[in-house]
Amino acid sequence: MEEFIKQIFDSAPEALHSKKPLEGHENRFLEKLSEATVENILPSKATLKLVWRKNTKRLLSIAASAAILFGVFQWGVHSQSTQTKIAYFTPETAAINAYYPGLIAIAVKEIEQQSSPLTKPHIDKVFKEISKLDGRFKEMEDAMINGGNTKLILQAMVQNYTTRIELLEEVMHQINTINAINEHTDGNL
Repeated sequence: MEEFIKQIFDSAPEALHSKKPLEGHENRFLEKLSEATVENILPSKATLKLVWRKNTKRLLSIAASAAILFGVFQWGVHSQSTQTKIAYFTPETAAINAYYPGLIAIAVKEIEQQSSPLTKPHIDKVFKEISKLDGRFKEMEDAMINGGNTKLILQAMVQNYTTRIELLEEVMHQINTINAINEHTDGNL
């Protein structure tokens, strides 16, 4: 690019230097320069304060936005880094984490749709147990990252997921039983 510009200047030097300012240009410039005073050139103190405040507010808002974006990015990187580290140690965990959470999510959605005042205590109890299992699962992930026995931890992870699914199936069976009894007693009244 630099050579291209040099070629342009070398090929047409007279075109660039042949133009002279109009007659009286220098005199007009000197008149304007002599008329200019410090007050005319520099803005007033009040104007400077307003400009400074505007620029400061803009700068602070940009800094706040950048800080928020940085925080969100770091949070995302941190949450992804655990899964990435685990997948690095064993590719099987990626398959496990792709399969079981989907099944659990479907079961939870189905249970939530069939929730009623009669079944709510059972559902809450199971969700509390699943929350505990989720905490244990995170402990297993940490153990795997810190160099635990990968084979045993994988087995425990699968067992953790299957226990969650069994709990969900059990509460689904309880919900169906409660609903059937409720329909039967309503029909007989």
